Amino acid sequence: KATYLHSIRLEKINSKNTQKAALVELDPKSELDNSSIQQIIYDWGGINSYSYDIAYNMGQILCELNDESMPTPRFFAITEQRSNFNKLVPENILALAETSSMKGNVINIDFLETNMDQAYNAKNAKFQHIGTTMLDYLKTLFSGKTLELNATNESMSFYIKNGFVKKSGNFNRLMFKA
Repeated sequence: KATYLHSIRLEKINSKNTQKAALVELDPKSELDNSSIQQIIYDWGGINSYSYDIAYNMGQILCELNDESMPTPRFFAITEQRSNFNKLVPENILALAETSSMKGNVINIDFLETNMDQAYNAKNAKFQHIGTTMLDYLKTLFSGKTLELNATNESMSFYIKNGFVKKSGNFNRLMFKA
């Protein structure tokens, strides 16, 4: 079952209004959490989406197939759901992130994905800045640590706009001192 971490406010599109939502940590050993993530894969782009990778990694832990020598990843979601986190409603999940601890004080953001139906330019989108909201809470959660990630060419400007800088010697590697 997902663990409630924090109440958040999401900005509505073309409005100064906000709506309450929740940041939760998913339990990769929970069949219910795995089932919820499995259900959103095809709505979010199928096997080419980061949600597929997140679901795969959670499933590895659930089935105890993960490499014990590697750090155990942590999984987070932003959901419109504000209670009953025993069973996340897939349609209410707006963003997913996977992180893992690296050497020292470094946290790697392995994946971050938002529901494309809620992307700013999507026809029926209700919210804006969902990805930024997820990043802001990861920065808060891992305060005092350095966040690192490998950005795609398409996502590079998003992360730089959110305070990440290029790590020297590596074109796609970005970092943020939280």
